[in-house]
Amino acid sequence: MVTSAPEAVEVSLGLARPRDTPTSQTPNRAIDEQRNRIQAADAMEEACVLADRGDLEGGRQKLMAVRKRIADSASATSQLSSACAKEMDELEVQYRSMSQYRSVGSKMSKMHASSHYRQRAVHSNADVYSGGAKRKAAMKASWMGTLLGEDSDDD
Repeated sequence: MVTSAPEAVEVSLGLARPRDTPTSQTPNRAIDEQRNRIQAADAMEEACVLADRGDLEGGRQKLMAVRKRIADSASATSQLSSACAKEMDELEVQYRSMSQYRSVGSKMSKMHASSHYRQRAVHSNADVYSGGAKRKAAMKASWMGTLLGEDSDDD
């Protein structure tokens, strides 16, 4: 700090973790929900790759396998997990024929995958990610208030 130059410091941290997850441990719903989001986006992309190669059935099976995994997860009833499952169902219909896939399914798959990877809403899931902008605006307003001294007790 005296020289105002960056200094590298190395620290080791040891964690005692059980070899296996205890059976009585309940999954963290927030983490499970995010895992579902990523798995859904991955499945949408992978299904698209399979269908582009001509394997519509493989793409549909990929979507339905992840759809089942989401339905069986700890956060299955959350808004995000439910939205992902619903999108999988809607996409599966678009993988029934090559003409359906090429006209709608491929675009929907890519749009939904991108939406979930970036955690940004599209027209069909606007309610899932709509809160981010509001939270960001509230955080910015709070920060600006602090900078301007509005939260100060110095009066």
